[in-house]
Amino acid sequence: MTTRRGFTLLEVLVALVVTSVVLLVGYTALASGLDTRDRLAAQRTTLEREARTMALVRDALRHIVDPEYVDVAPLSLTRAAGGGVYTDALVIITRGLDTPQGSGRLWRLSVSADSLGVRIAATPLLRADEAPTRLPPPLETRLTHLEGVRVQVLATPGAAAWRDDWPEPAALPAAVAIRFVARDTARTIAPLVVRLGAPAAA
Repeated sequence: MTTRRGFTLLEVLVALVVTSVVLLVGYTALASGLDTRDRLAAQRTTLEREARTMALVRDALRHIVDPEYVDVAPLSLTRAAGGGVYTDALVIITRGLDTPQGSGRLWRLSVSADSLGVRIAATPLLRADEAPTRLPPPLETRLTHLEGVRVQVLATPGAAAWRDDWPEPAALPAAVAIRFVARDTARTIAPLVVRLGAPAAA
């Protein structure tokens, strides 16, 4: 008669411990990979939204309305600094939100910052011959990863320095520079500098 030898209790315990360690290492690597994937997807979404918003603001500034065609100042700048962070507000009247750009309806676009982030809002302006029900819906986006905005203007193309104010409602500056301040102090965002009256890039 042949006796069958099975696993001893010690061998079973060692196999369980080794299997547990392998599963734990695999689960940790998988969880870390999924977490990294989610963070990268969120970062990509934030950067894409930021790029689309910057393009919208740039196009709106390129197609700012000449002061002689509107009854209000086409550019107004409000300076504010709170808690060491710039919270300027820029309001422009533009034709740069509809296609074809430069020939569409008038829009009032504002760029401002508050405790929730940087807010960009655009409201269509009613034409004299238009019913209010025909207006397109307003646009709004908020970039919560930003905490401040600083706006400066260049009075003339040959001016020596950028100004923090624009007191001339009947004229436009030569250029506008918008600097966005990120909540993450390690990240620097290139300023958005637009020459007013410049033709849009093809």
